[in-house]
Amino acid sequence: MVTLTAIDSILKEKLEAKCNISGEITYYDFIDCLLYDPQVGYYLKQKKRVGYSSDTDFYTAESLGSLFQKLLLAAIKTLLGKNSLKEYTFVEIGTEPGHTIISDITDSFKNVLLLRVQDEWHIPQSSIVFSNELFDAQPFYRLVFKDGKWHEKVIQLKDNSINELLRTNISPPLENWLKKLPKEHIEDYQLDIPFGAEVLFKKMAQSIKEGLFITFDYGKNWGNLVYETHQGTARGYYKHTQVNNLLLNLTEQDITYHICWDLLEHILKEENYQNIVLESQESFFVKHSSQAIEKIISEQSSALNKERLTLMELIHPSKMGQKFQILRGVR
Repeated sequence: MVTLTAIDSILKEKLEAKCNISGEITYYDFIDCLLYDPQVGYYLKQKKRVGYSSDTDFYTAESLGSLFQKLLLAAIKTLLGKNSLKEYTFVEIGTEPGHTIISDITDSFKNVLLLRVQDEWHIPQSSIVFSNELFDAQPFYRLVFKDGKWHEKVIQLKDNSINELLRTNISPPLENWLKKLPKEHIEDYQLDIPFGAEVLFKKMAQSIKEGLFITFDYGKNWGNLVYETHQGTARGYYKHTQVNNLLLNLTEQDITYHICWDLLEHILKEENYQNIVLESQESFFVKHSSQAIEKIISEQSSALNKERLTLMELIHPSKMGQKFQILRGVR
């Protein structure tokens, strides 16, 4: 149990404003407030979140230095074929303030555009639109199967405390999801519905007029989410430590979950994208960045010894190679 007196007064006021008459707030609105509220949201605070230092909470491929951008640039060149990079604007969505994943190679493109989730999006014609670990950090709904039916888990602010509780009345946005779920299931099976990822992904897919869309993230297919993740997939990261209780460290920790790849692929098909491919990070780089990889492996300098170690971190199956997947398509 978390007491309301322990919560920042501004956050408390914002959460209470989103509650219904019973003091309940959906998980979606709760997480959205914690992560993206303009005043207190974790991702909008002026603080360092990403990196290896003790005052950060998590690291991404970007934290490994310039090698990731070298491999990404090589892969993009391969995917574009005969087309020149100078014909395209590189658009990165979900970047940290003042940073881009391609910081050292921005002059390779016609232009570079950095967008955050809350920005107005005007994506130019002929763009390469990229995101890294963006969709796994969106708000979600939480369902639990109990006593023969699906319940929605919500947050209740009551009697100076904040707790989780189950209710049988399901939020309207979940009605279509419920139709897909099994009528019989394991008791207390918890499912984190990646609704925010769906909304944001569709917005991004629709905003691209012409070009290449690439997203790096981690997720599962529908069957894995529904049958193989009994406790749900959402968790927090606070100073590089996994936190399963999302009611702790409010607005001070990263909150992430597994997205549903089947759903996102379906959205691209609906939006008439072509050459839609989902593959592991290992497969993506080995197939499309092979020349850059061969150069790193063949070089003998001491500086490149470090690059070889970083390369293994990025593509080895037991490291990031299979943990992350890449979904891409052309419009």
